[in-house]
Amino acid sequence: MKVLHIVSFDVPYPPDYGGASAVHQLLALLQNNGVHVILHVYTYRDRKVTDALKEICFRVFEYKRELGLSKQLSSLPYIVNTRNAPELLENLLADHYPILFEGIHTTKYLPQLFKAKRNLYLRAHNNEAAYYAGLAKLESSFVKSLYFKLESFRLKNYENTIVNMVRKVFCFTKKDADTFASLGADTMVFNPNIIDIKLNIKEGQGTYLLIHANLSINDNVHSSLEVLKNIANNIKVKIILAGKNPTKLLIKECSKYANVEIIANPTDIELITLIQNAHVQLCYSEISEGFKIRMRSLLKYGRYILANEAFCEDKSIQEMLIVENDLSKWSGMIIELMQKSFELKDIKSRQDQINLMPMANNIKDVINILFEA
Repeated sequence: MKVLHIVSFDVPYPPDYGGASAVHQLLALLQNNGVHVILHVYTYRDRKVTDALKEICFRVFEYKRELGLSKQLSSLPYIVNTRNAPELLENLLADHYPILFEGIHTTKYLPQLFKAKRNLYLRAHNNEAAYYAGLAKLESSFVKSLYFKLESFRLKNYENTIVNMVRKVFCFTKKDADTFASLGADTMVFNPNIIDIKLNIKEGQGTYLLIHANLSINDNVHSSLEVLKNIANNIKVKIILAGKNPTKLLIKECSKYANVEIIANPTDIELITLIQNAHVQLCYSEISEGFKIRMRSLLKYGRYILANEAFCEDKSIQEMLIVENDLSKWSGMIIELMQKSFELKDIKSRQDQINLMPMANNIKDVINILFEA
């Protein structure tokens, strides 16, 4: 029997944002391939372990994430130092099963486990040091910008010290894999979010444009406002922003445009319907780090996808998008796209491209690596 410990930075159910979706999908894949997962999760905010999560795991342990200013007074990154339940270490030392850390956030006890000669693996969702540096540049608040800069500095030092303690670092993108390899880590690109998609796209034309994102995250708010500033007054097409917990700033700025609507916290079914009925998905980011998990839904259900390179640096995925970095050109491109129907041949072409994507992220390969020791 194959048994694996997974330490998750958050409760991965419901899978209603990128990181949670990635962990949840992996749990389901492992269960379908006969791996029994002992899941360890840090709880905070209002997310709780439910029966739906327990159904795809062998066992689930919960630990409370300890937030607060005192956790900043450390050389450890805040996202690591706040996930510090000693009982987690006790539970992981109670047997000899391999351990997979989901995100650099969860690695507080990695040094102790390394000394205990455990088989350790890390799935890096992001180059967190670079990501936080990018957030610092976008932040208008001096205090928040200072925090992001400090966290980026701490993360850069921390990543250097721990990546060589794991047998393998699984990365979402080749760029991140190259970054961790430069630190001496043994890396592999493992992003199961794109392969095996069966498309469910409506033929024909939609009547509006869609921006879909977690609207409480500064990067997404800033990026959305940049898009609106460049296109909203230049086109007569309706623009919908849909996502989690839109900020007051975003709501205020969107109210200035007559053709812009915000749909807050849509259900999974509502979001799928919004993506399917839109004609163009607008995907813009000023931070290139990591992989935008929502790309799976956009490819599966969406017609035309207009994006910049920072939103998706994967060349094989870019071939299925319309890529333009200059936002000043988007209005003209949107006007042209609104005249074009998305036909059956377009759907078939995208499905063929997905089917031909590299299978280096095959779950069976990953399972073999996790249990080879």
